[in-house]
Amino acid sequence: MTPLVMIRHGPTLWNEEKRLQGHTDIPLSDKGREIVSGWVVPSFFDQYRWMCSPLHRARETAELLGAKDLEIEPRLMEMNYGKWEGSRLDDLRKGLGEAMAENEARGLDFQPEGGETPREVQARLIPWLRMSPALTGRRWPCHIMACFARSIPWPPGGVWLVRRRKSSNAAPCIAFTSLTMES
Repeated sequence: MTPLVMIRHGPTLWNEEKRLQGHTDIPLSDKGREIVSGWVVPSFFDQYRWMCSPLHRARETAELLGAKDLEIEPRLMEMNYGKWEGSRLDDLRKGLGEAMAENEARGLDFQPEGGETPREVQARLIPWLRMSPALTGRRWPCHIMACFARSIPWPPGGVWLVRRRKSSNAAPCIAFTSLTMES
């Protein structure tokens, strides 16, 4: 079993406005920076390899959490929402009506106009998840976007690894401690 830590990026203005971000490179908001500054990654993870999406919000979150020697991995980018990026899901549902409901009902084959499906996200992520940490001799957690959690068959459970600083009331994000992938 490979220990793996997944951390969602901090909030952006588009998160606060409930807009689909996808590949659009939106930075953390001031509030997002404040929230992430309230998170603490246990020192145990100092030995881990940090990887993140090339998107600014992911890199900035990792850096605020103290990531050293951060590796950029394009396969960790959020799902591409194509022409829908910047739109609100509620507005898309109202505007597209039954066509949107039918598209959402397709599950892993749901596809935004000009974007990718969750199944396509799986196709780019699963080979990365199967990489052996033996190549580096180090454990390898990463910083990753939450939308991947919907595309990957996660094991049940999970623990709070990233926690609040005592002086902060910012909610921490969830990190999973292990992942077993079938070959």
